[in-house]
Amino acid sequence: MENEPIVSVVMCVYNENQYMIEEAIQSVQEQTYKNWELIIVLDNPTDIELSAYLLGKKSDNIRVHINDQNIGAAMSRNIGTQNANGKYIAILDGDDVCVPERLEKELCYLEAGNYDMVCTGRHLIDENGNKIDVPVEDITEQYLIKCLPYINYVTNSTVLIKKKVYESLGG
Repeated sequence: MENEPIVSVVMCVYNENQYMIEEAIQSVQEQTYKNWELIIVLDNPTDIELSAYLLGKKSDNIRVHINDQNIGAAMSRNIGTQNANGKYIAILDGDDVCVPERLEKELCYLEAGNYDMVCTGRHLIDENGNKIDVPVEDITEQYLIKCLPYINYVTNSTVLIKKKVYESLGG
């Protein structure tokens, strides 16, 4: 496992409920790919209770950064990436969860195809974990290229990107 690239999961948190954040953290901890770190960026420094809760989550592979002021999700994600040790950045919002094979499958696909970034489909779920969206047929690369100027199919919490590419684009 030491030769495997580290995946840095960057999770931005603002006002999510603690149970949502706990589910998001647990979904990272249950990944089949084990060489990850989780960087949680709290963008709501005035929420003392949430700050204390997140600081209590710190461990060997979970780090917490609390912004001095509210700067928004994009800038918070950049801060998380700047503090990342990984070769790859996986994005996860604080109110989202990922399937256990997410990192393993995305990393395998990204490296096998020599891509800079991959993303996947997603399901909308309710607070009980029930799927509430209508399944979308598999989207081909050609269809995606044609439609991206008009429809954004990329969901933040499905993105895995090479850190150097993320940084070269300015975050």
